[in-house]
Amino acid sequence: IGFQVIVEFLNNRHEAISDQKNKFNTVRSLLEEASNQYDEVFEKLADELGKLKLKQRHSLIDPDKFITPANIAGGKSLIEAFLSELSVLESKQSDVNDRDQIKDVVLEIFADKVGEGFNRKELEEIYKAGEKRYENNIPPGYKDKSKQGFYTVEDKELIRKYGDLVLWKEIVRKAKADAISCVVLVTGDIKEDWWLEKRGKKLGPRKELLNEIYTEAPCVQTFYMYDTASFLKHA
Repeated sequence: IGFQVIVEFLNNRHEAISDQKNKFNTVRSLLEEASNQYDEVFEKLADELGKLKLKQRHSLIDPDKFITPANIAGGKSLIEAFLSELSVLESKQSDVNDRDQIKDVVLEIFADKVGEGFNRKELEEIYKAGEKRYENNIPPGYKDKSKQGFYTVEDKELIRKYGDLVLWKEIVRKAKADAISCVVLVTGDIKEDWWLEKRGKKLGPRKELLNEIYTEAPCVQTFYMYDTASFLKHA
């Protein structure tokens, strides 16, 4: 993994854990709201259907066949079962003050497999080029132009909005330095500043990215990109 990736992983993990934990409250609120409105919805539905006098005025439509006390209770029991399971799952979900076992596993897997970061002068040059690239919507990273803040690593400031561009430059440098002929990038980033998309389908990396890596690292013969789900599916 790139140096930029491990920096973002270590700095953002508490936010990610907190977001996962907060999702339980969000889902619980939606379920409780649905449960509270459930009886009211069916009462209203039965009242409106009653006004149509279907038994007297229609020979085919029979709402009593479907809207029964048993069916209504069955639907509500599904919500209650979901709520019960949610509580069990929440008790197993790590919180920000728990030992981060995922971090331990990731650091073990990628020991001695993390790319080399850029020095201060190199970063300054990337940031300067990044300003012009973002003004002209040249990928990658311009969709992050509104991001604020930076990460401090040793004597360097890694500006967050240029994170994708820094990673991309790491990839190109790695390919060139090691004379790699085939590069596969697996990323969870699905924004348009990485992907060529037509009719809602991702067709592959942006053409600007292909042109850049093939030009700056002529050893590269093939460059592929997968989003995480696609990579896991094909792997």
